[in-house]
Amino acid sequence: MKKYLSEALFLIGGWITATTGVSFIMLVMLRYFENAVIASGFSAKNTLAWYMTSDYQLFEGLIFGFCFGLVHFAVHWFTERANIQKLPFGRVILIKSLLYLAGLLLVFVIVFTVVSSMPYFPEGAMDELLSQDMPLSVMAAGSLFILFFLILFNFLLEINKKFGPKNLMRIFSGRYHSPIVEERLFMFIDLKSSTYYAERLGHFKYSQLIQLCFRHLNKVLDKYDGEIYQYVGDEAVITWDARKQSSFGNCIDFFFAYKAEIASNRAKYESLFGLVPEFKAGVNCGSVTVAEVGTIKREIAYHGDVLNTAARIQEQCNRLGHRLLVSGEFLSEMDTNHGYYTIELGATELKGKYQPVAIYAIDDEIIQAVVA
Repeated sequence: MKKYLSEALFLIGGWITATTGVSFIMLVMLRYFENAVIASGFSAKNTLAWYMTSDYQLFEGLIFGFCFGLVHFAVHWFTERANIQKLPFGRVILIKSLLYLAGLLLVFVIVFTVVSSMPYFPEGAMDELLSQDMPLSVMAAGSLFILFFLILFNFLLEINKKFGPKNLMRIFSGRYHSPIVEERLFMFIDLKSSTYYAERLGHFKYSQLIQLCFRHLNKVLDKYDGEIYQYVGDEAVITWDARKQSSFGNCIDFFFAYKAEIASNRAKYESLFGLVPEFKAGVNCGSVTVAEVGTIKREIAYHGDVLNTAARIQEQCNRLGHRLLVSGEFLSEMDTNHGYYTIELGATELKGKYQPVAIYAIDDEIIQAVVA
C-alpha cells in the first residue's frame, strides 16, 4: 500500500506540475503576443480571448493535472495488479493506450463541466470557441504534450521498479557515489529442494515456477517495508534498515506471511506444477559498506561479512531441519515480544568463518501447538 501511495503522489504531483507549468508558459506567451492573438480572429472585446489571457488558465491546468494524474495512476494500478502484465508486451501497450484515451476524454468532460460552471467563466465563450476553426497545430501540440509526459512518467516508474522503490532517488542524489557504511539486516530466502524441482519440471516450467513464486513474494514484501537487493537464480536477497526497530519484526513477519501466501495459492501451484513450493531463509544483521558500482550497468551493491554470514546460515536450514534460521546478533536486537517460538541451536561452524556463529530457529507453528 505504501508503494502505491508514493506512486499516486508522484503521478498526481507530476501531472499538476506539468499542466500548470505549461499553462503558465502559455499564459505568459499569450499576454506577450496579445496582438498576434487578436489578429488570429479574436476581437479585442472577445470574451474567449479575455479568458485565455486570464489567470484562470492556471486553475484550469491544475484541475486537468489533478484529474489526469488520478487517471494515470488508476490505469497503472489496474495493469500492475491485474493479469494484464502476463500478456504479450504489444497487447499491454494497446490496452494501456485505450485506457489512457478513455481517461483523457473523461477528464476533458470533467474539466469542462467544472470550469464552465464557475461564475467567472464568460457567457458565450463556448459558442465563440466552437465558431473558431481549431488549428490542427494546436491539437497536435496538445496531443504531443500529453504523450510526452505519459512516456516520461511511465519511464520513471519502470526505472523505479528496476532499481527499487527507494534506490532511484539515492542514485539521483549521488548518495552512494562514494562508499558509505550503513546498518542493515539481510534475509537470504531460497527455494527448498530446487534441484529436484528443476529436474522434475524442466528448465522452462521451472522458470515459470520461479516467476510465480517471486510475484507472490513481491506482493507480500510491500506490506513489510523490505527491499529486494538481488535475485540470484531461485534465491532472493532482501534487506531492511536495521536502524529501525520495526525492521526486525517486519523481517520475520514477512517470512511467515509469504509462507501463508504460498499456502493460500496451493491449488494454483498444484494445478500448474503439481507441487507446492517451500522456502527456507537465513537472516543476519550488522554494518555493511554500500556503494554504487558499474558504468554500463549501474546498481547499488552491499559489501561485508554480514551478507556472507546470512547466506551461510541459510545453507544450514536443511541440515538443522528448520525453515527460518537467524543469527544470535539478529535475535539480540529483535523485540522479545515477537510472538514466535525460538529454538536455540547453539554455536555452529560456518564455511568461511573462523569463529562459530550462534544460530536460532524461529517457528510460528510450534507455539500455536503449545498454546492449543
